[in-house]
This record gives sequence, structure tokens and C-alpha cells, in this order.
Amino acid sequence: MKKEVCSVAFLKAVFAEFLATLIFVFFGLGSALKWPSALPSILQISLAFGLAIGTLAQALGPVSGGHINPAITLALLVGNQISLLRAAFYVAAQLAGAIAGAGILYGLAPLNARGNLAVNSVSAPGPAGRGRPGVGSRPAPDNIWGVGAGPPGRWRGRAPGWTVPGVPGVPGLGLPGSDPRPPLPPSCCSSGLPPGAGCLSSLCPRLLAFCCLASALRLGPSLLLSAPHWSGFAEPSGLNNNTTQGQAMVVELILTFQLALCIFSSTDSRRTSPVGSPALSIGLSVTLGHLVGIYFTGCSMNPARSFGPAIIVGKFKVHWVFWVGPLTGAVLASLIYNFILFPDTKTMAQRLAILMGTETVETVAKVEQENKESQPSSGDTEMENVCQMA
Repeated sequence: MKKEVCSVAFLKAVFAEFLATLIFVFFGLGSALKWPSALPSILQISLAFGLAIGTLAQALGPVSGGHINPAITLALLVGNQISLLRAAFYVAAQLAGAIAGAGILYGLAPLNARGNLAVNSVSAPGPAGRGRPGVGSRPAPDNIWGVGAGPPGRWRGRAPGWTVPGVPGVPGLGLPGSDPRPPLPPSCCSSGLPPGAGCLSSLCPRLLAFCCLASALRLGPSLLLSAPHWSGFAEPSGLNNNTTQGQAMVVELILTFQLALCIFSSTDSRRTSPVGSPALSIGLSVTLGHLVGIYFTGCSMNPARSFGPAIIVGKFKVHWVFWVGPLTGAVLASLIYNFILFPDTKTMAQRLAILMGTETVETVAKVEQENKESQPSSGDTEMENVCQMA
């Protein structure tokens, strides 16, 4: 074990995990910043996280294995792929890299785009059964954009801009948070429209139709791929999110389960069928998880990705969800793949040797291959028995 820690290859691997996680968090969270001029889309964020993982797995995978995720490191430890000491150093390096990446992004991002660095969260119950939004929770589209009828006083602070009532999810003139004008007086919102709607109910129907058409032509195509999900875009006083903490944990479990299963399958040296590019497969798996999970939790699948920005902005509400869910999902995937679907032939002594760091997976695999080649085939054994009987 001491020999492993003092080796240059081990130190390089630990540094590679630190560097890879730093870059991953920087690019992933950077894609989710709430720029006033262009809000991020679900597809943009999903592709950014997936491309970052695929690129880093291809670039630094040969050095450290490209874990970049404490959940994956734990899964590989359970599957007897790495030693206990290496796993501990990897997790420490990943968490440090995540903090560094989030800190660099926080320092570089402008104040009006920084927000809370897309910290993963789920809403907690609010008054009268309404949820308090957290980053990663799914606000109602009409509440994000300030569109649609609602009770007066529902919005606090500033008016998000002119909007088109009755057309959910379609902003009018101006983006949320980009209108510096003060809120309209309550008398202007007596019709039930949110402040910022600008008393459009008093305009003629033709002008209203023109505004709807202009908004649809200007933003219609992009809205197919650009439903924003960060509640930091606007600040409604109360949004209803029905995702509970337990549901969020199960979602994170499932998302990380499929990622870990993909990693084990695409990097299994025992496979004889073509596996393609493991980096591409893993990147697509991360993209898939984000496309599904962003509306539920903001999609973590990686405790380090959630831990880094939480440290920088100091927000740890329901942070346990983004540890328990991914870690449990990764461990389940490891147990199912390595002990049920494709069990290996390692002995208990070999498993303990890998765990303690006295043997590597490559060395054990080489010994198993030599033993397999030295054993006579079943056909040769049958021929020898026939000859002896004759």
C-alpha cells in the first residue's frame, strides 16, 4: 500500500482526477449561468455536461481511469477495480477539484450572470402547501416568464418586462430580470395580470394579437429547446413543485445507476463484441441523464458536481439527496453488473489483494488468463480419457 502511494503513477492519477473534475465543473456549471441576454436551454446544459465528461474521459482516462465522480469511484471500489486507498485519494481530489472549478467560475462570472452557480436543490414545502423553489426544481413555465393570469402581488421586486398573457412559456418584449423599470402600481394589475404585463388587457385585440405573433416569430423555434429550468431567472413569491426529497433521491439513484452501468459495460475488458468508444458512450449517458433529470433536481449524478458550488455559495439545503441518491445508484449498478450479470472469477484472496493495494486489477487479470490458457480444454481431456481406456 505504501509503495502504491509513493509511486509517480499514483500521484499523476490523483492530480488527473483533481484537474478533470475542476474542468468538468467549470464547463458544466458555466453552461448553466443565467446570462441576461441569453438564458441557457435544457439541451445546451445537457450537451455541455455530456461533452465535458466525454472529452475528459478521452483525455485523462488513460492516466487515472477518468472517474471524475465520487459515486463512480465507490462503484469501482465495490466491484474490486481499485484499492481502498486509491479510492479515498480520488474522492478527496475530486471534491477539491470541484471546489476549485466552482470557485474559478464564481470569480470570473459577472455578478448579473453568476446567480447561485446552479446549486442542486429541491423545493421544501411552503405555506398553504405551496413549494419554495430551489435551483433545479421545476417552476411552472408561466411563472418563470411572468406570463399568464395570477393573483395580484404574486411577483415581488421588479417587473420582468412586457409579456403576453394567455400564452404560457412565451416571453414578450424583454427577458426576466432584464427590465430595469420599477414595478407597476397595484391599480394597473387589478385585472389579475402579474406586474410587468403592462395593462395589455386595455389594449385593442389587434395590438394584442400582433404582440403574440411577434413573440412567436422571434422566439418560437428556440423555445422548442430552451425551456429554462433554473428558478433564479425570476423570483416568484411561491411556486408549486411536487417533487419531494424522497422522489428526488430516487431520481438521482436511477440516473446514476444507468451511468454506472454504462461505464462498467463500455470499459469491460472481458467483452469480445465491439464496444465502440467508451468516452462517447459515457458522455451520451451523462447527456441522457441531464435531459431527463434537470426538471426534477437540476440533475447531479455526481456528488462532487453538487458539493463544489454548494461550498462556494454556502447553500446545503437538502444536500444529502445529491450524495445518497448517486452513491446508492452507483453501488447497485456495481453489484448487479459484477455479481449478477457478468460475475468474474476472482478468488477472495485476489479481491482482498486488490482492495489493500498489494495487487492491481491488471496483474490479477493476467494471472487468470495464464491459468485459463494452461488448463487443457474439455476436448483434450475427453481424448486423453479415451486413450487411457483403450
